Amino acid sequence: MKPAITPGEILATNTHASIEDKRIVTPQEFFTYDAANAEVTITGFRGSGCIIIPNKFDELSLPVRHIGNNAFKQNGMLINIIISEGITSIGEAAFMDCSSVSSITIPESVKSIGNHAFDGCASLVSITIPKGVKSIGHHAFYGCTNLESITIPEGITSISWAAFAGCTNLLSITIPEGVTSIMNGAFHGCTRLTGVTIPSSVTCFWDNAFSGSNAGQKAYEEWQNRKKRPSFLKRFLR
Repeated sequence: MKPAITPGEILATNTHASIEDKRIVTPQEFFTYDAANAEVTITGFRGSGCIIIPNKFDELSLPVRHIGNNAFKQNGMLINIIISEGITSIGEAAFMDCSSVSSITIPESVKSIGNHAFDGCASLVSITIPKGVKSIGHHAFYGCTNLESITIPEGITSISWAAFAGCTNLLSITIPEGVTSIMNGAFHGCTRLTGVTIPSSVTCFWDNAFSGSNAGQKAYEEWQNRKKRPSFLKRFLR
């Protein structure tokens, strides 16, 4: 027998949710939103627990495309979040200081993650950023102190300043070929990092990008040494 469903876990229509998931899809009345240009932006939420953010509000017959700035900010009662396929952007500080969230699922349809989007999500352990994401804002995952691993997808060209700063339990990161810049403080304070590899595509690398991380500082020094070699020497050392 399934446990009782709390107000934040009431059923709602979501065309991309599985049958099992339909018990936790959150209904339209728990959201505030703006509707313009034939699409919906979620602007607020009053609920708790495990939620699925829907891709459509049936009463409006309009698709949900955006999670607005500050929409879920400082909701300490959220635990698990699934963002439905079809949503394309996560706004600034959208989930900032959602301190109890341990799991967030981001769909392939999301193209951008705003500044401070998950800042202070201290219970988040791991997250997969899908290949569709093209930009990650500054301080996007700042202070996610329980985050242990993250994979940055191909298509990202710049890791913004302080994007993952203060992730003190981060053990591993994957930076793909194609990233050209790692900005100041991007991984500041990530003291537990091991085995950082910098792709050859990086041309701009701030010297404090990994401040406080021995592995990161070593990676910076190796990158700097590579860049200092004469071009003919690089060919022989590859």
